[in-house]
Amino acid sequence: ALAAIEEAKTNRIFQEVKALVSECESDLAAAQPIVDAAKAALNTLNKANLTELKSMGKPPEDVNLVTACVLRLLAPRGKLPRDVSWAAARRMMADVGRWMKAMVEYDCNNIPQENIDAIMATVQDAAFSPENIETKSFAASSLCKWVINIVKYHAVRCTVRPKEMRLAEAKVRLAASRVKLEKVHAKVAELRQVLDGVVSS
Repeated sequence: ALAAIEEAKTNRIFQEVKALVSECESDLAAAQPIVDAAKAALNTLNKANLTELKSMGKPPEDVNLVTACVLRLLAPRGKLPRDVSWAAARRMMADVGRWMKAMVEYDCNNIPQENIDAIMATVQDAAFSPENIETKSFAASSLCKWVINIVKYHAVRCTVRPKEMRLAEAKVRLAASRVKLEKVHAKVAELRQVLDGVVSS
């Protein structure tokens, strides 16, 4: 009876783990096109159009807003830049190859919330759109697409993360329940052996 109770408990936890795995995978699969769109935006950039961008003497305000967002997104945790001026943006773009590598390899699964918070007002502004910015700079327009899609993906990650935490906890409970179940089964097998010995004698 104890074995049956423990087995039912283990099966319940297993079903919970299975459902959470499916839910997390489904949410992240739905978010994959957002990541792909961010990467596609970067793929339209090359050394020529980025060099053209950084060579601007005094860019339009919305171009500067794009580079300010990129500066804040790329900032290490706890080190948000105070200076997001065009001069700071040009320093960021000084080594185009290294800068592009930082964006291509950007860890969009672990973005500090403060970095996102620092750019939300800009991203939510209707004027902050690739279509609007493309008339001023093609490269800035592509960067704008990258920023917008990174922010969208972060929002998805925020909804998935609590589920992943529940999944990790459920896996721990499942492992403990399986150990307990194995012990109960071992005890049942031991008692059966004793019973068989008594019956046969």
